[in-house]
Amino acid sequence: MTTAQTKRCASSSCREDGTLQCGKCKVIFYCSKTCQKEHWAKHKQHCSLYVPMPGGILEFLNLSREARNKVYEDLLVARYTPAQQAEHDSLINATGDPFSIRNLKDSVEERLMISPGTPLWGTEGYQPLVNARGLLHANKQISAELTSTLFTQNTFIIPVGEYFRYQITGQLFTRKLDLESLSQIKHLVISVSTQLDIKHPRHSNGVAALKHNFNHIVKSLNKLGNNLESLKIRFITCFAGRVEEMRGDIDPLLTQPTAHPVQMMRMDNTIFTFTHNNVRRFHTSGFDLADAFAGLGIPVENFEVYGDLPGEVIERLTRKFGAAAKDDTMQEYLLV
Repeated sequence: MTTAQTKRCASSSCREDGTLQCGKCKVIFYCSKTCQKEHWAKHKQHCSLYVPMPGGILEFLNLSREARNKVYEDLLVARYTPAQQAEHDSLINATGDPFSIRNLKDSVEERLMISPGTPLWGTEGYQPLVNARGLLHANKQISAELTSTLFTQNTFIIPVGEYFRYQITGQLFTRKLDLESLSQIKHLVISVSTQLDIKHPRHSNGVAALKHNFNHIVKSLNKLGNNLESLKIRFITCFAGRVEEMRGDIDPLLTQPTAHPVQMMRMDNTIFTFTHNNVRRFHTSGFDLADAFAGLGIPVENFEVYGDLPGEVIERLTRKFGAAAKDDTMQEYLLV
């Protein structure tokens, strides 16, 4: 290896600056010979595809598209830090309450997701874009290739809440983006968070906002014409997943007037009682979600839905997209 300018170390288990470059391709950077050796099994498959990286734009464009893609991926595809990867791996193999484990796993996976214009994990925007800003403005072809990598290979998350409404059809995030770029999104998570229970004075306003946002997302995706490789919908209420855990006891209240009421503790440690008279109102937004996404007309290869939703909604949505729910703990509620 030879000493070169600072880049990120290419080893997936390392987040250090890479000041040493591969002596053969002179494209990939490492922080040490140890990381180079660890990464060689993967890099040797592509090393010969690279040619020495010149300094100018025209010289860069002379690289093969496959070689350029490797550079773009290194810049723009989100990766875990070693600590995050270890945490994620431990949750995949964890035993215990499946709902709690899944919620913890979600919180780790969200750190790799992008929501333009929405401050998520203490930072606004997506940090690798800062590193690629020069390339984005350097050349129209390079900008298009970078944009394709960013939107097709990362997971985007749309937060949906009760206190705001998306307005412009075709726009999926709070920051306005080019429609052509948005149409390239392949992996999408819709994260619904409802904090107002049916006794809250603003509950009806919150329900209206959620319904608006569900319909907005569906209309926007239909307009954009995305071909989604994965779509995940998660629906978390003020009970933080406890409704999902108790679905087998709560669902009968929807259709059986004589079903036993179910008591549940809110996050503020007060007790709420589900009855035949109030459970459908509680699930209003869940049914609105199913009604809205019944109109989604784009291809979806892999679909997953879970959260504080009635089994009827889970079953409708999974049947609509032709996929079984991935969480085996929920299978008993999917059958009719």
